[in-house]
Amino acid sequence: MCVVEADGSLVWEGKAESEPAQLIKALSRGRAAITLVGIEACPLSEWLYGALVECGFRTVCIETRHAQRFLSSRPNKTDRSDARGIADRGRHDL
Repeated sequence: MCVVEADGSLVWEGKAESEPAQLIKALSRGRAAITLVGIEACPLSEWLYGALVECGFRTVCIETRHAQRFLSSRPNKTDRSDARGIADRGRHDL
């Protein structure tokens, strides 16, 4: 997980299980400052997306091929790097 300011500065990085309750708990710490949650499409994305929206988070699901295009330019292919890339992409989509 990665939270960035509108200017791209890092606010918080962390981990949570890919389970709605755990994601919501982790995101709730910064709820007032979070304007958009981006998740990459996966088998769990419909479940996660629904739970996040139900809890009041503005959420977008990024199609895997689209995410791969903008994440492939990042130097390190890790979950942490992907989270930062999705957060950075989300700031441009606001």
